[in-house]
Amino acid sequence: PLPKIPFFIYIIRIIQLKKLYIKKTEPCQVYWSDNGELVCIATEDEAFMLRYNADAVEGTPPDEDGFEEAFDVVGEVADKVMTGVWVGDCFIYTNSENRLNYHVGGEIVTISHLDRTQYILGYIAKDSKLYLGDKDLNVTSFALKTAVLEYQTAVMRQD
Repeated sequence: PLPKIPFFIYIIRIIQLKKLYIKKTEPCQVYWSDNGELVCIATEDEAFMLRYNADAVEGTPPDEDGFEEAFDVVGEVADKVMTGVWVGDCFIYTNSENRLNYHVGGEIVTISHLDRTQYILGYIAKDSKLYLGDKDLNVTSFALKTAVLEYQTAVMRQD
């Protein structure tokens, strides 16, 4: 269960409290991972990856700042995130510079430089493919092995 206070205001407040984001802004997009543990908050010119701790919220009334312990900032991206999707603990996104990147363990890796603006349609794990589309309804796929992403996540975490 999420906190009862307005979610966007709450997340921006958490980021401000953790001294990562000073100016006032409103989130443009919110991307939750399938397991509900990770969230990407994308603003006009940056994005923040946070880990949600549901145990910090259960049965505890919020203090004056909400549930500060409920989210830990695990990374930030100095890009304008256009579209994105979580694959495990890896956030894959397109940015305003027409690049397909992923964020894992605090590092950003470029998968491809795109020749036009494309939007992530989704990731199909059984095919190990990421699908993107453009405004002319062209679909492009990228082979992206989940095992490779999991390996890179483990390396970044030094597991």
